[in-house]
Amino acid sequence: AGVESGAVTAFALAPVTPNPMHGAGRVEFALPRSAGVRVSVIDLQGREAMLLADGEYAAGRHSVAFSTARTGGLNAGLYFVQMRVAGQTFTRRLAITR
Repeated sequence: AGVESGAVTAFALAPVTPNPMHGAGRVEFALPRSAGVRVSVIDLQGREAMLLADGEYAAGRHSVAFSTARTGGLNAGLYFVQMRVAGQTFTRRLAITR
């Protein structure tokens, strides 16, 4: 269940593009109503490696661009992009290459 066109009827987190990622990527999410959202990159140990979005977002589709060079960079490997919203958690796998 990605973020598709049409009316937004449920919370959704689309896969990261491109994936695998080298340098820069983008993640999209959809909200059926305004809500507090936190989108993070999580490492395999469950630690937050990078914060991508944190705050109140209006209903609709949103896109966040990010770079592995941001905040000191992320090493090559497997990560997860996690969205927490309205008591729910959505997760997508992300591979970073060098």
